[in-house]
Amino acid sequence: KGEAGGQAQGRGASSRHEAASTWDHEWQLHLEALEAWEQEKRRSKSERFEAFKRAERRWRQSTDGKAAALPRLPPRPAEDPLGLYKELGLAPAGGSSAEDIKNAFRAAVRARHPDRFQGQGQKAAAEADMVRLLRAYDVLRDDRKREVYDSTGVA
Repeated sequence: KGEAGGQAQGRGASSRHEAASTWDHEWQLHLEALEAWEQEKRRSKSERFEAFKRAERRWRQSTDGKAAALPRLPPRPAEDPLGLYKELGLAPAGGSSAEDIKNAFRAAVRARHPDRFQGQGQKAAAEADMVRLLRAYDVLRDDRKREVYDSTGVA
């Protein structure tokens, strides 16, 4: 009975070691894919996307197609999915400078500020407009946030 217990215990330790080494290998591949993604950030969006897909394919081939927690890129967004550029009256993604965004925001605020409206319904609608304007400006004025929004459609 002691030997059988010892064998089972030994086998369990071996399988734990194999599982740990498999996990380490998968984790290393995962980190390599993330590192490749970081290096590719300096390239164009399509080049970055392709590099990530290559890393993901390598990872999938090495793990026999087993699904794991590898980050996925969201699908390519439609142009201006949340309407942030439209909210400020700008052309979608890419053609607007920081100065254009600032000027468009100021003009939109002047036109839609709640203090310009007297009626209760009009004032409430203008306040809702201001919230959307402030959100759009907050995302589009920051270069990092704007890059994320342009590439993923998430603000």
